[in-house]
Amino acid sequence: MKVVLHATIPGLGRPGEMVEVSDAQARNHLLPHRLAAVATPSLVAALKAKATRAASQQGKAEAALLATRQRLERVTVRVIAPANNQGRLFAALKAAWVVRQLEQDYRMVFNGVRWSPDHWKTLGQHQVELGWADGVVSSLKLVIDGRSVGDGAKNPTPRLEVKEK
Repeated sequence: MKVVLHATIPGLGRPGEMVEVSDAQARNHLLPHRLAAVATPSLVAALKAKATRAASQQGKAEAALLATRQRLERVTVRVIAPANNQGRLFAALKAAWVVRQLEQDYRMVFNGVRWSPDHWKTLGQHQVELGWADGVVSSLKLVIDGRSVGDGAKNPTPRLEVKEK
C-alpha cells in the first residue's frame, strides 16, 4: 500500500514522502496513529504542487542570496558606534546586529551565512569573511568609526550606513 508520511519514521522516510509499506503495517500502525495517510490521487497531486512551489521558492531564495553576495562586493559597510579615547567600543559590535540592520534597511538576505569574525571591539577597517551555504567565501569591508558619548550624542546606539563603490 502506498502512503504519505506525516512524521519522520526511522527506516521509512520523512514527512511528505510517499512510501510503499505492507498493508498490515499501514492498517495496524501508521494509519491508526495518524503517522501517514493513504496516497490518493488528489493527495499525490497536492504533494507534487507543494514540491513545485518549494522548488520555486528555493530558486527565488538562491537568487536573492546571489544578489546580496554581488552587492556586498561593491559596498563598504560603515558603523558609527560609541567608543572610548583608546579606540575600543564600549560594547562589542556583533555580526547578528549588522545582519539584522542590513536585512531591515537594505533588503539584503543572509540565510545560513557565517561571519568570521562574528564580533568586533576596536575601531578601524576590518575585512570580514562571509561563508555562504553553497561553500563560497566572499569578503566584506567593514569600517567602524567611533564617537565619544560626550560628543553631545543623545542616543549612544550604533548606526549603520552602506556606501556603494
